[in-house]
Amino acid sequence: MTDTSIRVTRKVGAAAAVVFDLLANPDRHHEIDASGMVGDDEDASPITKVGQVFRMNMSSGSGAGEKYQVDNHVTQFQPNRRIAWEVGLVDGERLGWTWCYDLEPQGHDKSEVALTYDWSAASPGAREEHPPPVFGPDQLAASLDLLDAALRKSQTGRSASAPGRAGSARRRDPAPSVPRRTG
Repeated sequence: MTDTSIRVTRKVGAAAAVVFDLLANPDRHHEIDASGMVGDDEDASPITKVGQVFRMNMSSGSGAGEKYQVDNHVTQFQPNRRIAWEVGLVDGERLGWTWCYDLEPQGHDKSEVALTYDWSAASPGAREEHPPPVFGPDQLAASLDLLDAALRKSQTGRSASAPGRAGSARRRDPAPSVPRRTG
């Protein structure tokens, strides 16, 4: 953890390629979100390159709160190794916080996953409206636990949808501020 980022790591029971496939599918991101805020992807297209923008449906308050959307700008894309995106307003400015997943193969069926939440690029205005860190290390660790659970469910052929997606008890902290356009 630094003054502007939090990083957590965990070993998961899947090969890096399998982990990457899940992370590159925004329509599955709700399965690995410990905040309970992430909904589905607006168009269900997989992430394939840097520069791509994917729009996510969100809600404040663990799925039951105010509905809104964010545009996520893909900033890094190295298949089976790293994927990252920066959160932004819909058709607007980037807010300066980035989610990055680094994958390190651990044999043929396991990987170490590092999740970094970085707000170093957040403008003073974004920091004032949404004081960082919005999420803490416990919430990031819980997200990696959910990632491992989603991977295990996928491998056993069970439904990969997360239980309690809306109104989930997975939420650990009060709802962070909802990104909105100001001015």
